[in-house]
Amino acid sequence: MILLLGAGGAMGWSWNKANNAGVHVVARGQFFAALKADFLQGFPTAEARKRLREPVEQTMQRLETEFPALSVEFHPVPDEENGYLQMHFLGGGDCPGPGFPGSTEFRAYLMEPGPWNAVEAHRQFSANAALVERVERIAALKQRSSAGMPHDFSGFISARAARCSSTILLMKARLAAENGDEETTLRYVQLAGNLANHFHDVETPNLLGETVRILLDLEIERYAFQHLLPALGRDADLPRWKAVLARYRYSPGDFADVMRGESQTVLRCILLPMILDESKPERPSDAVELAQAYASCFDKAVASLKTVTCTEWAANPVLVEEPDFSGLSRASREILQSLMIGSKAWNKGYMRAMSVLSQHQAALDLMILEKGGIVTQGGPAGGVTRDPIDGQPFVFDMARRTLGVRETEEDRKIEPVRLPW
Repeated sequence: MILLLGAGGAMGWSWNKANNAGVHVVARGQFFAALKADFLQGFPTAEARKRLREPVEQTMQRLETEFPALSVEFHPVPDEENGYLQMHFLGGGDCPGPGFPGSTEFRAYLMEPGPWNAVEAHRQFSANAALVERVERIAALKQRSSAGMPHDFSGFISARAARCSSTILLMKARLAAENGDEETTLRYVQLAGNLANHFHDVETPNLLGETVRILLDLEIERYAFQHLLPALGRDADLPRWKAVLARYRYSPGDFADVMRGESQTVLRCILLPMILDESKPERPSDAVELAQAYASCFDKAVASLKTVTCTEWAANPVLVEEPDFSGLSRASREILQSLMIGSKAWNKGYMRAMSVLSQHQAALDLMILEKGGIVTQGGPAGGVTRDPIDGQPFVFDMARRTLGVRETEEDRKIEPVRLPW
């Protein structure tokens, strides 16, 4: 799954780190790797975030006035109906731990299932019935909001909780598919997709959460083509599958929302609680200027992303571009450099995900045409979904029954998709 995001590095690295370390470690590693060790010790605790909430909110109001593109309108949701909050609780909050409840055996099984064994899957789910039911309940929630998160929320939700939960849902979909129950199969696929949406469809989605959302979406597509559709066979209702798998939203405008949410998350949960804490003698003297410099970067990125098409974005990538920070103190420059680590990789990984998801839609288009009696030819696939990044058709290999990108685009590392039959 890490390789699915290509050579960018940051997104796959975040996924790997999030599953092998605590979310608090990921946040430190991703955003503060270049900081001095003594400053890392000042990473804001839940107590510090609670104590500093008022000055943080006052500073945020001033920054949103100065940089209106970063302004967010929150829409609170009752706790028991908030899919985002419930995923936070499922992952254990901000406390160090396994990142997913249940037995060590069950977590290990979900992370590394090994060769498929339906009997073993039934046994594992039966032995952990209460936890499986909880995951299904969270995945079915239709509302989500990042408003009013508890003080122990560091800005990031456990990726392990997301991955384990999605694996449960997809495995249950596979059990249903192997029993020929397409309705139940589709229901679990929809639940997996809705769970992925918990990480994006909030007021302040962030880059690490978006990484999780992308990887879950790509895994749903892979699982459907490699396991679910083959198990159901040629009688599968392909138009329904196409609709279910097309529920995601990816565009420059959607990515702008992520960038806005990233700035909000880092400022509220990490940067401002660190630099506004007067009990920390190592905090930079130009704290306000540092916050303004950080906000200005994202303000420009959000405004630009809202105005470009996919092809314009690919030709001239728009992301956080570092301005001249020479007027800031050395400590502030170090913090800003750390906050920008790997930022350009997000751009590449996001656009690649857009192409891969559209590639699967094109494959379903071809299958629907074939099922309707239309003979498809090899070469550029006409009459089906195109690559949104360059507007070009995907290429169909009749002999291998695969759909890929043009040979000139191999550097994008997009593997061909094999049609299930």
